Amino acid sequence: SSTTPFFIVNRNDEVIYSANLNEEVTELPPDLVDEIRLAAVEQPAAVLDSVGNNISHSRIIYTKSDYNNWLYVTYLDESEINQALAVTKYGLIVLALILIVGSIFSSYLVAGRFTKPIETLKNSLAFITGSETKKGDDWDFISQGINKIVTENESLQNLYDREKPELKKQFMSNLYRNQVMETELEHKIQQLGFPTTSQSSSAVMLIQIDEYGQREAENKDIFLISINEMVRDIIPNEIRFTPVVLNNEVQVTLLAFDNDDLETNKRSATEYADAIIESLQNYMNLSVSVAFSPFFTHLLEAKDNLERGYQALSYHLLLDKQTIIFYDEIEKTMSVPEISEYPETLEANLLQEIRLGEVDKVKATASELLDTLISSSNLAINVQVALLRLSLNLVQLSQTMNSEFLSEERGIRLYEEILQSHDFVQ
Repeated sequence: SSTTPFFIVNRNDEVIYSANLNEEVTELPPDLVDEIRLAAVEQPAAVLDSVGNNISHSRIIYTKSDYNNWLYVTYLDESEINQALAVTKYGLIVLALILIVGSIFSSYLVAGRFTKPIETLKNSLAFITGSETKKGDDWDFISQGINKIVTENESLQNLYDREKPELKKQFMSNLYRNQVMETELEHKIQQLGFPTTSQSSSAVMLIQIDEYGQREAENKDIFLISINEMVRDIIPNEIRFTPVVLNNEVQVTLLAFDNDDLETNKRSATEYADAIIESLQNYMNLSVSVAFSPFFTHLLEAKDNLERGYQALSYHLLLDKQTIIFYDEIEKTMSVPEISEYPETLEANLLQEIRLGEVDKVKATASELLDTLISSSNLAINVQVALLRLSLNLVQLSQTMNSEFLSEERGIRLYEEILQSHDFVQ
C-alpha cells in the first residue's frame, strides 16, 4: 500500500531505504531489527508483533533474502487489512446465509419426499378403516390402523372358515345345475380346497334309500343327512368333493380319482360303495342302492353325468335291494335295438306336460306315444325294451318332482307287467 511504512535493511543491520513514513512510524528501531534478524534464522519470512505504542501499525511482515541476507520489512495497517477483508467477510456471511437457506429448503424437499409414503399410507388407512387422520404422532396412527386391519382380517378369516362348509355345498349345487363358469372353476376348486382334477377321472355317485328298517319314511331328510355324514367318514377327502343331498331324495357325491384307468377306478368305487352299504345296514338299519355315472374328465360335465346317474339309479327297481349300478353296464340295456327311431320328441312332450299338470294333453300324448312304441317293431322283445325305457324315464321324473304319481311300488308292478307280457305285437 502507498501508506504502509517500508524498510530495507542490509546485512549490517543498517537501514538503507525507507518509505511511507508517518507520525506513528518514523524509523525502524534497532532492537526490532535485532528481533527480526533473530527470528529470520528460523523463519526467512513471517509476521511479528511490532514494538512501541503504535495502534494502527501493530504488526510487521519481514522477508530475508537468501542472496545477500537483506531484510525487507513492512508494517501492517490493521484498518487497511480490515477494509480489504470486509468484502470477503460479507461474502462469507452471504454465502453462509445462502447455504443455510438452501439446507433448509433441501431438508424440506427431502423430508416431503420421505414423508409422502407415510402420508399416503395414512390416507389409505383412514379410507380403509374409516378413521380420521390425526395430526401429531403419525406412527401411532399408522400402528393403530394396521392393528385394526389385522383384527378385521382375522375376523373375516374366522367367518370364512365357519362358512366354508356351506360355501362348498353351494358350489356343488351350482356345479350340478351347470351354473359354474369355466373361467372361475379352477380358482374356486383351489380356494375351497377341493381335489385337483387336472389329471383325474371323475364320476358322480348317487345313493337312494331302499328300505327304512320299519321306520317312518317321513324322516327321510334326517336319514339322507346321516348318509351324507357316513360318506364323509368312509371316502377320503383327497378323492371326493363335498357330499350333498339333492331334492331331499338322493345323496350325491362327486368322486375324483387320480388316474384314468377305468377298471381300477370302478374297483375303488365298488369298494367304497360296499363299505357304505354295509355301514348303513349295520349302524342305521338302512337299505340303500348306489349308482355311478359314466367316468368323465371335465367337471363342467357334472350336470349331464348327474342325469345319467339318475337313469342308472332308477334301475334299482328292477334289481335286488342294496345293489351297485354303473351306468356304462346298463347303458346297452337302456338302448332300443331294431327300432329305427325311438319317439324321443313325443316322450319329451309327455314329460313336459306332466311337469305342467296338463292332464288332457298328457292323455292324448301318452296314447299316441304308446301306439307308436307298440307299432315300432315286429319283435315283442324290442317293444318290451322300449316300454321299459319309457317306464324308467317316468320313474325318474316322479322322483325328481318328489311326486307319488308313479311310486316305487307302482313302478315295480309296471316293470313286472311289461316283462311278463308278450302280446304287444299283433
